[in-house]
Amino acid sequence: MSDGTVLEGDAGTTLFALSVTLGAASGKAVTVTYGSSNLSAVAPGDYAAAAGQLTFDPGTVSRTIPLTIVGDLVREIDEQLTVTLSAPVNATLPHLRWRRQSSKWPAKHTAS
Repeated sequence: MSDGTVLEGDAGTTLFALSVTLGAASGKAVTVTYGSSNLSAVAPGDYAAAAGQLTFDPGTVSRTIPLTIVGDLVREIDEQLTVTLSAPVNATLPHLRWRRQSSKWPAKHTAS
């Protein structure tokens, strides 16, 4: 999974597209289930909980998971959530989780 930077903003929502990339193209369809979970960021106040399944058609190597980040006026430290991949079909998962950090000031994303 990719990492990146997102500022949550003061109001409304911001969409972050978390990229999931296969190590190599497959001749078969690949599926993987994903789900978010709270760390210091808590749904629904900081982000919209996300869950679903990604399907990579044969030859496709990249898909995205849409994450909706909720803005507010609260001055806060960086916040984190985790996105976990599971139940792969026609693939293996060497890297299972992604953590998002968000704050009013420059934020970092770290893959774990």
